[in-house]
This record gives sequence, structure tokens and C-alpha cells, in this order.
Amino acid sequence: MLLSVSQFKGNGKVIAPPSKSFAHRSIILSCLYGENCEIENVGKSDDVFATTKCMSKIGADVFFEGENLKIGGIDRDKRSDGEISLDFKESGSTFRFMLPILGALGIKASFSGKGRLFNRPISPLMKVLSEHGCSFNGNKIEGKLSSGVYEIDGSESSQFISGLLMALPFLKGESEIIVKGSKVSSGYIDLTVSMLRDIGISVERQGQKIFVENNGKVKIPDKIICEGDWSGAAVFLGFGATGGKVIIGGLNYNSLQPDKKLLEILAESGVFAREKDGEIEVKGGDFSPFDLSVEQFPDLAPVICVLATKAKGQSVISGIKRLKDKESDRLRGICETLEKARAAYTCDGERFVIDGGKTSAFSCSGFNDHRIVMAQTLLASFCDGESFIDGAECVNKSYVGFFDDVKKIGGKTDVRF
Repeated sequence: MLLSVSQFKGNGKVIAPPSKSFAHRSIILSCLYGENCEIENVGKSDDVFATTKCMSKIGADVFFEGENLKIGGIDRDKRSDGEISLDFKESGSTFRFMLPILGALGIKASFSGKGRLFNRPISPLMKVLSEHGCSFNGNKIEGKLSSGVYEIDGSESSQFISGLLMALPFLKGESEIIVKGSKVSSGYIDLTVSMLRDIGISVERQGQKIFVENNGKVKIPDKIICEGDWSGAAVFLGFGATGGKVIIGGLNYNSLQPDKKLLEILAESGVFAREKDGEIEVKGGDFSPFDLSVEQFPDLAPVICVLATKAKGQSVISGIKRLKDKESDRLRGICETLEKARAAYTCDGERFVIDGGKTSAFSCSGFNDHRIVMAQTLLASFCDGESFIDGAECVNKSYVGFFDDVKKIGGKTDVRF
């Protein structure tokens, strides 16, 4: 799909899409530790569908009823005997969460994926699972995990730790996770810990150690409401910051989602940003450049880099090394987008240095990456003329109604073919 986007100032109100991070965790925890649960506002993004289909394959009763997801827990009799086949699509979360779950349940499975999924880091997780009872043969897993001490490198993905945290309480006894190296995107570990504690699972943190155990007091609520997604909302914060006035509903102002950080970043840069009556209002104009690391919230990097081209001065954005291992090589995607828009920048693989100023309408690939396409749409909104984004449909990975919401705030978009 080739999408044209013409210059506009965002004005209006949208409701944030469901949080993919919250939805993945809610679905998995409800299936593993519950019997009957309804999840509202789960969304129907491609990644969420990947997780629901995988949980169904391993015996969970999972189905949509309108916009809500009904869950009935795991029934081994609903799973075919022998090896099962799972398709993770392009969902890194599904991939990294399902492997420990398969091990905890002792399920033999083959797995497949699309795009760059198997180019993304996974070896630290496979290593620690292999040390505790699982074995891998290509894209196949078998064996059963046992409780114990799990040492894992946390410098490549927080999803390794979150996957273990959700799976290990299914085993008998207490387990200990020792995180080696730095913990990247640690806010997502905080989110997982909080959701585990909310359902009664015992989690204790001592520095780099996390102790986790099912103490027999686990209770899944009858109804779970997924938070709105701060990652998806980030672009609309950007539409407001660059000269419009945008109100976003459906967000939890006290959320543990790391991408909530953008609201603070914008406010510190001089953008009018506030929470009022459960809604976030952002109203823009001139704002100061950024000097920050995106290591703990890498999904914000494309939007922050685009916003830096509009800031009054030179921005320095570091902590970018992991961007090359996302759904696309986001380093390349950001660089090519900035080049096409004739932005003044340099990138040495460690940091971006971006000078705010004039940008031009552009034509660029979306790199089959939802975050890149959404950031490109923001960039096109303040470039003179008409810009073109090829492959814009990939936003369905996380935000099915993205372009409909862009139009709600005055966006000028048109599908060419």
C-alpha cells in the first residue's frame, strides 16, 4: 500500500489503542492461571492475534466475543497428542514469551515466524531453558522445565525475563532469576512484576535477583481491562507537540509502560502537556532540543528522532544500538527517512545528532515496521507538500485503526494503490 500524507496540523481527540504489552501478558496469565475471564479492550492487532492463536493451540479456550476476549484456561484434552505447530508471525513478544511457557507445560512443539523474527536476539533465553530441562533442534522445542536458579543476560531484551517470570510460577517450588549485565527496557519487567503481584503470585526483588513462586493464592479476576497503549499514543503526542492541539483518551496516567516517558520529555522541552479528567492534552509550538538515551524505551526512538527535526536546536539521542534488532533495522530506517526528508543529522551507530530546521516532503519505504511508518506519518505532517510511504499497512501489527485516527485529527492521507 502506497500512502500519501500531506502537511497538516493535528487538532482533535482520539482514544489510544489497547496496549499490546498489557494484552500479551493478560492473555497469557489468564490462560495459565485462570479458568473463566473476560478481557476488554484487548484489540485485534496482528501481534495479539499471534498470541491468542498460540495459547489456543496449547489447549486454552480463547475466543473473541465482539471486541472482548473470552478465556477459559488450559485444558490438555483440547491439545492434540504429540508435537504441535505454532506460528509466532512477526511478534517478538509472542516468540520470547511462548518458549518458557512451552517448557513449563512440557509441550513438544515446532515453531515458525515471518519477516525478521528469527534474526532478533533469542540465544540467551534458549540457553537458560536448555540448562533447565528443555532441548532445541532447529525450530523445535521439547522437554519440561524444573524450578531452580535461572541466570540470564538481560542486556539484549527484557522480554526474556518477562517470559520466565510468567512461566516459572507454573512449576512447583520457588525459582530465582539472576539477571546478568544491564537490564534494558527494565520498565517492561516492572510491568510484568506488577501484573503477577496483582493476581497473587509471590514476587520478591533483591537487586539483580528476582524470586518468584505460586503460593497457592493466585486469583485471576473475572474481568480485565487492558490499558491504552503509550507506544501507539506517542505519535499523537507528537502531532500535538508540533503545532496542533491533540487530546488522547484511554491512557492510564499512572501506567508502568516505559513509553509514558515521552510525555515527560515533551514537558521538559517546553511543550504544553497535561493530564486532566483522565485525558492527556498536548498543545505545541516551539520546543527545545533533546539530550537523552532511549535505551530504556527504544520504541520511542523513531518518534523522538522525527520530533528532533522540529526542535529549536541540536538534539543528541543515544542508546540506539539495539534498534538494528527490531522488526526492521530501525537504525537504517530512521537514517533513510531523515535523508529522504533532507534533515540535518549524523549517526555513528551509538547516537544520533539531529539539527532542527527545515524538512522536505519525501518518498520512502516503511521498512515493514509499524513504528517507522507511524513516525514517518508524523514527519510528513509538518513537511511542505505531499509525502509518500510505501508499505504503510504494516501499522496493523500494533495499531489497526491508526490512519482512521490520524484523519480524526485532520490528517490528510490517501491510499494510492
